Amino acid sequence: MELRVFSTRSDESVAFFSALRLLFRAGGWHLGGYALLLVLRGITPAVTFVALGWIIADAPAVLASQAALWRTIGETALLCGVVLASMAADACVSYFEQQTIMRFSTELNIRLMRDLARLPGLAHWQDARERDLVHRAQEGAQDPAQFVRVASMLTIWGAMVLSSMVIVLPFGWWVPLLIIVTGIPAMVYSWRHAGVQNQVKLEDSPELRHADYSASLAYDREVAMEQRIYGFGSWLLGRQRDYWTRGMRRVLLGERRELVRGTLGLVLQLSIGASVLIWAFHLVSSGQIAPERFLSGVLGLTTLFESLLVLQQLPGSIRKASGFFTAFHHLSKLEPRLEIQGTLEPPIELRSAITFEHVTFTYPGGTTPTLRDLNLTIPAGQSLALVGENGAGKSTIIKLLCRFYDPDEGRILWDGQDIRLFELVLWRERIAAVFQDFLRYPGTLADNIAIGSSKHTAIEEAAELAGVTSLIEKYPQGWQTLLVPDIGGVALSGGQWQRLALARGLAGRLGRNAPLVLVDEPTAALDIRMEAELNRRWLTLTRGATTILVSHRLTTVRNAAQIAVLADGHIVEQGTHEELLMRDGLYAEWYQLQTQRVQDTE
Repeated sequence: MELRVFSTRSDESVAFFSALRLLFRAGGWHLGGYALLLVLRGITPAVTFVALGWIIADAPAVLASQAALWRTIGETALLCGVVLASMAADACVSYFEQQTIMRFSTELNIRLMRDLARLPGLAHWQDARERDLVHRAQEGAQDPAQFVRVASMLTIWGAMVLSSMVIVLPFGWWVPLLIIVTGIPAMVYSWRHAGVQNQVKLEDSPELRHADYSASLAYDREVAMEQRIYGFGSWLLGRQRDYWTRGMRRVLLGERRELVRGTLGLVLQLSIGASVLIWAFHLVSSGQIAPERFLSGVLGLTTLFESLLVLQQLPGSIRKASGFFTAFHHLSKLEPRLEIQGTLEPPIELRSAITFEHVTFTYPGGTTPTLRDLNLTIPAGQSLALVGENGAGKSTIIKLLCRFYDPDEGRILWDGQDIRLFELVLWRERIAAVFQDFLRYPGTLADNIAIGSSKHTAIEEAAELAGVTSLIEKYPQGWQTLLVPDIGGVALSGGQWQRLALARGLAGRLGRNAPLVLVDEPTAALDIRMEAELNRRWLTLTRGATTILVSHRLTTVRNAAQIAVLADGHIVEQGTHEELLMRDGLYAEWYQLQTQRVQDTE
């Protein structure tokens, strides 16, 4: 599926109203209280001006008339009540705002996680444009405060405009309408200009993403070490500035145009305001309106212009603030790139073999196939080691078996059945896997292993087999040791994390009784003896299962039943360790080089 990245007006409208619906649903009664307080703040100036006009009108008659005195006391009480209510609203509005933002953010994150989790493969993560969508949606979900606050500004200033329109009606019914009409072009332009800015940011998103990434490196603890040794801080700063300048060039050009148009609009509105004031002076001087109405009307007129100047910029602010929701809208419309129509239940065991039949595969966005017409048979219950240079396609075979991607051509068969016919979730339940880029879950020791299996016996046995027991006994909290240094947990070394990843995979094998075990070079950070020992344990523990082991170190996989050598996307050699040495081909050459290197280091 080809994704249309750039937004249309209908896309943005749908996204905006979807954001509002989600805000209403997430905010609940907190949002209702928040809106009520905002409206109260918005109408306060108009009510204050009216009360002041009444007080000033009645003031001369206070000493001469008891009725006028009581009216003035009531009007003063109204004024004090409005001021106190506004102060109370100011005191409470922060609480309701934070509650609304928090609930909205939670709802956004849940929606984003749900939209991403429903995509069964990894193809979308390979597409740069779709990664940009995820990046924008994630930013919006983490900090939706701008959208909430812009909506709150619309509520406050909208209430202020409407209430001010009422108190300038004595100048003529056409006065507030004329003033509002003069603000419409600015509102339309503000909305359109924000749309252009959003589109520019989408088009230039890779540049801005590079700028954000360069800036984030300055705060990275691991980068800080090399930055201080090699002194590339100024280079990093220049790189960030260059990417940001290129990404924002069109945005800044649009800002300058908006400044010119905004100035012209302001001149027009000020001219109309001056004309209305002259008209109001004519009305009061001719006795057509009372002085108190003139006073409250003039105060209302100034408030109307002030609030309208703010309000006419809000359409653009709303469009910018809800721009991230366009990314949500696109993500919700993404279709899976995997065939997920399979309904068959995969067998609980492999009886014959796994077969790659003329498989060709190119990663999304790539032009060169990683696998080319690959044919490979993996007998049931045996272990196969995949070896080869970087980029040969070893990890790709693992990913295709997990159905993170599907082949462009050819089939992968399980006892003669295409694995695409199997129900996807059930198929993955037949697999225990440890990946090269394994998960470092920010939880406890127990959490990191329990992801593989919820069975307590499987977790404990896996921990012991992977050599994690000594790590558990090292810390007072044992299994509940938190592995997040930033919040008081412990920091593990790379090798210790790899042991946890292995334990997780072993727990998956033990807990699920998985017939297929995939191990994609998770022991690279371990020394060669430890890697060889762990690989030997894997092959011992998974005896009876079909095991595929990926490794660069040939000395650690010699005990595998079969070894397949990949080069240029297909199998060039296959056999046992001894058979491949006797053939004196690529495997024999690589093995000799690696063993010589090990001997030299010793």
